[in-house]
Amino acid sequence: MTANNDSLQLLRELIACKSVTPQQAGALDLLQGKLAAAGFKVERMPSGEVDNLWAQYGVTPRLLFAGHVDVVPPGDLSKWQTDPFAAEERDGFIHGRGAVDMKSGVAAMTVAALRAAQEQCAEGLALLFTSDEEGDATEGTAHVVRELQKRKVRIDRCIVGEPTCENNFGDYIKTGRRGSLSADITITGKQAHAAYPHRGENPVPPLMCALIDASKNFNSESSKHAGGQFPPTTFQIVKMQSGVAENVIPPQANATINFRYAPEDSPEQLRAAIEASLQKHAPQKWQCQWRHGAVPFVTDKNAPLITELKKIITEVASPPSPPQTSTGGGSSDGRFLREICAELAEFGPINAGIHEVNEKVQAAHIPQLTEIYFRLARRFLA
Repeated sequence: MTANNDSLQLLRELIACKSVTPQQAGALDLLQGKLAAAGFKVERMPSGEVDNLWAQYGVTPRLLFAGHVDVVPPGDLSKWQTDPFAAEERDGFIHGRGAVDMKSGVAAMTVAALRAAQEQCAEGLALLFTSDEEGDATEGTAHVVRELQKRKVRIDRCIVGEPTCENNFGDYIKTGRRGSLSADITITGKQAHAAYPHRGENPVPPLMCALIDASKNFNSESSKHAGGQFPPTTFQIVKMQSGVAENVIPPQANATINFRYAPEDSPEQLRAAIEASLQKHAPQKWQCQWRHGAVPFVTDKNAPLITELKKIITEVASPPSPPQTSTGGGSSDGRFLREICAELAEFGPINAGIHEVNEKVQAAHIPQLTEIYFRLARRFLA
């Protein structure tokens, strides 16, 4: 069996593992067996409910392949055209939960690593696979990074196998991500009968006014960030809640907000702007609990990792136009790995259908993805 066929077979086996976050459901066991048999030193780094796998070939890791085996729940099974964990192949696609996000990347990375070991260009190669990327993301890659920092491990380059392409395989590489800042907001009013509003104090209008102000301020085109490498900062209202009954003025109103912010906008500036708006519309009657999910990061698009990755993608995949770099999209485990990796990029299959029913990946792209990862290892480690 060829390495290309191996990656397709491994993808099927990984999809069959019902690894709904934070469970690894045998996926890490499967990967550990293959890597250990090829001469990788494999270590499990569990934390709480989460299991993590760290594997390295040789003494000093220089290139890291990283990904996750956990998936989101399949949802309503009656809406799936196939069993989400059967990995059925038809019409040129492999169907199943995690086919795109991101068991295809994990399978391709693993088989590329096995081939690198076989062809004696794996010295300095490491792999990190977690089962906590789709969940709270506190005990997975973040935990492993903390452990590696205690060991004073620094890695030259890292590839995360998240789906990055948009329209054609090979068209986009992620070189970074914006930061993420969230808050839970509460405005307190006074409950009363809706027919007697003078006896109550409705907290909904001031909350709405404050959020409308914020939406106007942050969702317009802003200045170009970091030489055009980042999209502008955006603001979203992701949840609102209030109400007791249809004839009752509610005692409080709640909302959850999220910023995806470029480096030019600091968390302190964003917090100050929201809190000033709350103070304006609901003086002394608001509370705000902030959560900082991620800081922005970027690898220079002229760094050796990005330059070589573009060349290899062009050689293997022949996209209609040269690969472009992007920092769009949500958070990934790259936000943790950047703490120990000098250069970091994300590259994987076409980002279509992730977290949806009937998730599927084009089978022909998996051997190409495997070849790209292998050539990258050979380029930096041979």
